[in-house]
Amino acid sequence: MKRFTHYLMLPIICIGLVNDCLGDPMSVSITKEVLLTPGEALTSLGITSTPDDQMIVTGTQVGTKMGIASKLDREGKVIWNYRSQQPKLALMDLAHWPDITGASVLKNGDILLCGNDTITDIASIENNKGTGISSKPVGKFIKLTANGKLIEQFNVTPSSSFDIRLADIRKCGRWGDGTYAIGSALKIFPYAGDASLPHKNKTERLLWLIRTDAQGKVMWEKLIPTTLGSVDELATPQLLAGSDLVFSAIGNGSTFVDVGDNRWTDLLRVSPEGIVKSQRQIPGYNLLVRKTGVEQPLAILHMSFLNQEHTNHKLLYLDESFATVKQRDLATLLTASNAPYFDQQNGLMLFGSGTKDGVTIPSFTRIDLADDKTEIVSLPMGRDDHYDISDAAALLSPGNFAFVRERTNSSIPGNHFATGVTLINLR
Repeated sequence: MKRFTHYLMLPIICIGLVNDCLGDPMSVSITKEVLLTPGEALTSLGITSTPDDQMIVTGTQVGTKMGIASKLDREGKVIWNYRSQQPKLALMDLAHWPDITGASVLKNGDILLCGNDTITDIASIENNKGTGISSKPVGKFIKLTANGKLIEQFNVTPSSSFDIRLADIRKCGRWGDGTYAIGSALKIFPYAGDASLPHKNKTERLLWLIRTDAQGKVMWEKLIPTTLGSVDELATPQLLAGSDLVFSAIGNGSTFVDVGDNRWTDLLRVSPEGIVKSQRQIPGYNLLVRKTGVEQPLAILHMSFLNQEHTNHKLLYLDESFATVKQRDLATLLTASNAPYFDQQNGLMLFGSGTKDGVTIPSFTRIDLADDKTEIVSLPMGRDDHYDISDAAALLSPGNFAFVRERTNSSIPGNHFATGVTLINLR
């Protein structure tokens, strides 16, 4: 893999939400950015920290449409690359591209990648209610050695007596000694039991949860009903002290929660045995705040960005049954976050996008939850750069994070696409 590496040190802008930024606030600094350029662009980016304080970047290679996983050390140096062994598709094929959507490091150090084989485009199924669609939904696991060598790969499909026409795995990670994988599925109900009238079929959206053992073998998988009309986004799950998994799905609901916005969030708590202990529907766009310490609370970040007047952003602290025990108004958020984190210094880190002079730019924000001080860092952006941070990961070293985004790089002959991996430090 060809690499272009450069260093970025950007000014910190400190804006007091309640107090002025006096004294010596904790600073957020970019320590390094690495451009990964494997010949073609990576999309659907994700990043996972590893127990050896390194990171794995996952995504899809445009053109060949192969799933890719790359392990990097703390300096951003590529240790190994893995490219999924999947068939090529026509460039404009409407099928869902073969991809790798996440990674989990198993107890013995092996790596379990998750993703999907070729499946028919979701819009085609929803618009046609399954008419003429026969593609079998297939999730995929790929098991590698710690050095990135293939051990085995296998597919998984939902177990159901119903007609499940589409299912996909979107995220995975460590759950106890094994791994979780989460996604969504679509169930088809033939009209009045008459298969000759497919245009009158009804559909139901489901959530799909899978758990593997310490060797990466599937222990169980289940389909969970949801009231969402679509599943547009799945937040990275969090673990409770008793090993229960909490995850959330965001999609369209049946009613509008705000002018022009009918998004709802379905929040679930599931035991290691697959029992759904709690499920709560929350109006609006809400993301689980990721933890960097076991003592940190369960919380969701509620965001509203319908127009400049909207300042209805809140941090909601929840108990294990999802009842709200505390609420904190955040006024105007300066970063529309894809990956919110509690850091280990009583702060809230937001990775995503912001605006500057009316232009959307990639940025991240730290809010000091003790002193109500805010620090913002905006990243320099090329003319064709993508404007948000795709995902972020907390590294083992306290105060260190890494995030990924799609980039452009004019120094790449014939192809300006690259993947940017940025390392930051709190001090």
